[in-house]
Amino acid sequence: MVRRWHPDVNNGDPKAAERFQRVQEAYDVIQSTGPMRIGMSSGFTSTPRPTSPASSSQPWPGDRLPLRSQMIGGDVTGNLRVSLREVFTGTTADITFDDLEGCERCGATGGEPGTSWMPCPPCQGMSSPHCEWCAGEGQVPAESCHSCHGAGVEDLKRTVRVVVPRSARDGQSLRVRSKGRWGVKGRGDIRLDLQVEPHPHLKRSGDDLYVELPIGVLQAVLGGEARVEGLESEPYRIAITPGSSSGKRFRLAGKGMYRSSEGDDRGDLYAQVSIQVPQNLTPRQQRLWEMLLEAELDPGEPTHGSEVSESDESEPLNE
Repeated sequence: MVRRWHPDVNNGDPKAAERFQRVQEAYDVIQSTGPMRIGMSSGFTSTPRPTSPASSSQPWPGDRLPLRSQMIGGDVTGNLRVSLREVFTGTTADITFDDLEGCERCGATGGEPGTSWMPCPPCQGMSSPHCEWCAGEGQVPAESCHSCHGAGVEDLKRTVRVVVPRSARDGQSLRVRSKGRWGVKGRGDIRLDLQVEPHPHLKRSGDDLYVELPIGVLQAVLGGEARVEGLESEPYRIAITPGSSSGKRFRLAGKGMYRSSEGDDRGDLYAQVSIQVPQNLTPRQQRLWEMLLEAELDPGEPTHGSEVSESDESEPLNE
């Protein structure tokens, strides 16, 4: 009616200005009194929705959500904590969040199917982006949807399974497109900041892993076999070269982290020798170590063997 009797539109009708004024006065009464209290026959209902973004003290007809602000749904953000072993083997995580779904009955419009639409009374059909009645649409349904009560959406909990790639790193951002919160024109994304928990024994640098390899003094002198704990279910067995000193590294090629989410290309695993000095010796052990010390002070004939460089590498005895 505002559009019909606006003086700029009906400048040839002498009664247009008067009728326009009457419409404006009627609107002022509606605004000051409240539409639900004067018995509007529009069929709107006012159902409180605690999840509605509205902050106005005056309820919307049917409490419709602002559809224009939901053209694209919002992103779901957060942190995802995983262990280093979970990254190595590959894992998934279920992300649950509060979401909306467009009402199937009304097609997210808020109006009962088949109902007529009329210009929004507060903004006079001018599609004001700040109008809380029409949510910026410029018009409202004559009858609210019987399923969503005019909201156009329904609340629900949504769970999305996110895949953590084998090549993931601490601090990396994982993005799952179009799996976030619902919107009229599409869903937002899921964005997660990955937090890889420190491993109790292994340290990671790039695609390589580093682990301390404790061995006894005699094993360091005479050589032998040692077990190296990696991220696979079984430890690796490596050969310790005679004369190994603390700090020496053994390289296990291709036993580190995966370089990509696909394929079998991996970094390396480095085991660094740490010689463990025996404690709480028995009298017999004490005497044996004293004999070794005496032999070291008076070496006599050299034993068979060759000097080993600190840069030597060792291959695992088994896979």
